[in-house]
Amino acid sequence: MRVMQIIPELKLAGAQIMMENLANQLASDSYDVLVVSLYSIHTPISDRLEGKGIQICYLDKRDGLDIKVIKKIRECIKKFKPDVIHTHSYVLKYAFEASLGWKCQRIHTVHNIAEKETTHINLLLEKVLSKSKLIKQVAISPLIKKSISEYYGIKESSIPMIYNGIALDKCDKKQDYSLTGDSITIIHIGRFEEQKNHSLIVEAAEILCKKYNTVTFNLWGEGILKEEISEQIDQAGLTDSVILKGTTSDPFSELSRSDIFILPSNWEGMPITLIEAMGTGLPVVVTPVGGIPDMIDDNSSGLYCENDPSDLARKMEMLILDANLRRRLGMAAAEKAKKFSAKVMTNEYVKLYGESR
Repeated sequence: MRVMQIIPELKLAGAQIMMENLANQLASDSYDVLVVSLYSIHTPISDRLEGKGIQICYLDKRDGLDIKVIKKIRECIKKFKPDVIHTHSYVLKYAFEASLGWKCQRIHTVHNIAEKETTHINLLLEKVLSKSKLIKQVAISPLIKKSISEYYGIKESSIPMIYNGIALDKCDKKQDYSLTGDSITIIHIGRFEEQKNHSLIVEAAEILCKKYNTVTFNLWGEGILKEEISEQIDQAGLTDSVILKGTTSDPFSELSRSDIFILPSNWEGMPITLIEAMGTGLPVVVTPVGGIPDMIDDNSSGLYCENDPSDLARKMEMLILDANLRRRLGMAAAEKAKKFSAKVMTNEYVKLYGESR
């Protein structure tokens, strides 16, 4: 089977990492894989894919609507001859037209709640394609499945759901839950955008750091709100405690060096960074939004917090003060992460590819 994965770009973000994990596992299982990136941006993901012998086709897309991309995708299709075209994010509007006349299966993964995933301009196209069964939309969590059904007017029972997965063998699983001296490292990995709620993290850090001067927050990522968050940190006098670290090509190492993982998002699909933290065995504090309740059980494999800085600070303090709680939640999270492996995810997609043919 020949599988073409089409994605806007290969930046370090959840959908891209999920696609990378799927492409790697497909290739390991002896399927032919081609990754098509609309934008020609070379990143650690592209380096890793090419290092494993997976071919990437860059289309040099211009910003905004670029209809020339349709012809470029069609050329890739004619050359690669895919049995399956698997799209992610907004590329569907280009990929579907490019694939007209080509006999193949079209799979589209919805990585976020439907109303956040697409624009009103694309809504009509995707609704028509979904209802006519010209594409098969895949949800990554029960909540996203429900949102697809409501947003596109499709029967929920007809929407397949496949959880995201990671390469669990990359996780450097935590063994020691004691703190190093008095220092406490709290980590967050995610884009600096409204979704990830960094301002709440800074507000909670301000509360916590007044009681514990040895706490360090490492915030990994880039994004349009990074400068605004940096200013908030300066104004709160937290420049020594809340550190903006940029991107990391090795999240597992950073997670293993940390004590607590936090993800107080405003909304989510099924965050890859949370699976990575779980696989590492870190105790986590999360807001129960999107697909997160399907991943974390409150006070069993993590702690839920409200969208409130005082509550986030309180939940982090609970973990700081109780090594047994850190150990219990971290070990339970690591066990639950086994459900979200790249191998399990890939097997489910391969079944879907076969069923759709």
